[in-house]
Amino acid sequence: RTPSIDPCPITPWKSDIEQHDSRHGHTTISIERDYWSPSSLMNWKGCPRRAWLANHHKISEEEITEQDLDSRVYGTLLHDVHHDILKKSLGVEVGIEKQTSDPSMDFRPLSNGPFNKNELMMFGLTSLSKNATWISRTSAVAIQRLWMLTGMNHSEWISWLSDPRPIEPSGRIGSIIEAEFNNLNRSAPISTEWDTKWLTVEIPEEYSGEKGEHIKPFTVNGVIDRVDIIPFDIESKKWVDETGSHEIAPLRIYGTNWKPRRLIIIRDLKTYSGSKNLEERHKKGFFEDLQLPIYARCWEIAHPGDLVVGAGISVMGYQTKHFIEKSHYFPIDGKDGFGEKTIYSKNMFRFYDEDHQSKSDPFRAWMAHRLI
Repeated sequence: RTPSIDPCPITPWKSDIEQHDSRHGHTTISIERDYWSPSSLMNWKGCPRRAWLANHHKISEEEITEQDLDSRVYGTLLHDVHHDILKKSLGVEVGIEKQTSDPSMDFRPLSNGPFNKNELMMFGLTSLSKNATWISRTSAVAIQRLWMLTGMNHSEWISWLSDPRPIEPSGRIGSIIEAEFNNLNRSAPISTEWDTKWLTVEIPEEYSGEKGEHIKPFTVNGVIDRVDIIPFDIESKKWVDETGSHEIAPLRIYGTNWKPRRLIIIRDLKTYSGSKNLEERHKKGFFEDLQLPIYARCWEIAHPGDLVVGAGISVMGYQTKHFIEKSHYFPIDGKDGFGEKTIYSKNMFRFYDEDHQSKSDPFRAWMAHRLI
């Protein structure tokens, strides 16, 4: 017998073994959580017992103190610099979706904004100076991180601080700017750090694969790092289709009359210390992590008429690359400017009641599979 009950996002079927069933929630005691974050779901998916011990009993591996900047602090810093550049140049406020009365004028990529690369680098350095005052120190960690982020040594940094001015992009901040111009010149950001606001995700029984099986809905708490809107046409003039539906996109669109009003890309920003195999981080996010499919569906639920046609990991390392898994409903196939394309879902995912000749979108099948 066990004195504990594990809170699980999905209650397993009864095994008729009393000790096992009571541990997994088949009791008269209710311990359901109000909401789940994608990271909590990921911990539970990996090992329910470890998640229970670490999250609720605070029993975890001993932390080792390193003589370096904490990776989480470093990641947050790059996120903040990225967001500040978008805010200063395009008016994309953190946590607030960009609204416009004239999409053809206000929805635009960073490369089509009012500032050049050198001015954007100045915005990034200004953000760095405000968010990381320690970067001006003469310690080994500060000097090394300063060079990685800006390409400057200590004396060059102090000189720039005394006279802030536009300069050539360099370092990791410079790589963020270069990637926007070279890799995302047709994708317009409309939100950063968008809060899911405890949205409830419900999966219709038709996607379960078992007749009569009830898939328990779950409530999500989390933030989407970045949301982009893309145009319907090559000329980048049609950002909204007024003839599109005002209803939530169905998980399986093929065979319905549903039509999108806006086309959306979900991006999850990740810092990376290596210089090779950047795509491996995107592959891990696509096949193992839960953020991308959960956030994609949350956005569609909160924005009836929107269709997520791409999702991927943006890796911010020595180079910054924006990877994207594209849907069949991507409007301009074969064109660059939206990110590094991958096609993992094409030959690996389909709805359970379809065969290899199905015309349904594998990207939507991947989303349904991960949500279930």
